[in-house]
Amino acid sequence: MKKQTYFLLFLYNRYIIEYVYLVFIKMEILSKYYRILIIFVVIIALAWFLKNRSEDTEDNDSYFPNYKRKQYFFSYHELELYKLLNVLLKSQYWEKYDIFPKVRLADIFEPTGWKKGLSKIVSKHVDFLIVDCQNHADPVLAIELNGESHNSYVQAKSDDFKNKLFNEKWLKLITINNNEVQNHERIKEILNTSLNN
Repeated sequence: MKKQTYFLLFLYNRYIIEYVYLVFIKMEILSKYYRILIIFVVIIALAWFLKNRSEDTEDNDSYFPNYKRKQYFFSYHELELYKLLNVLLKSQYWEKYDIFPKVRLADIFEPTGWKKGLSKIVSKHVDFLIVDCQNHADPVLAIELNGESHNSYVQAKSDDFKNKLFNEKWLKLITINNNEVQNHERIKEILNTSLNN
């Protein structure tokens, strides 16, 4: 019912604006400034309508977005690396370290007094985060698994942001390529070097 009401109000406002516009044309006093003013009013009215419509949709208890359950939590290479890292950590470091997959940057860092800072990290994550279980689960190493998607401009820009953030906060971030996952000795070397330095 509310949606229909907003739609009728929108149409009503639109017809009023068009009527005023036609009156100005007939009176031949519609200068460039009047055109700008009318366009501005139309934009404001449309923005108000869309804002109220979205709020009404979100507040409606019967509204529920359509979701689909993902078939796989990990990609093939992510799962292989996760299993390997678990084995290496437990065999070499016993229970000192633990590993968490797909950790949001907002769970590792928090902005200091700048709300926009949160929006830059809330949708980004690292593939794996290794924490020190003997020191309040303090993050010690982040791992990114790079596939073909990391060659895109958008992903490269996101990677640059992550590298800068981790460097500034003195937290190690290492990158492993998909084609390195099967090389267990190489992964072992990377892990030991990163954790022991």
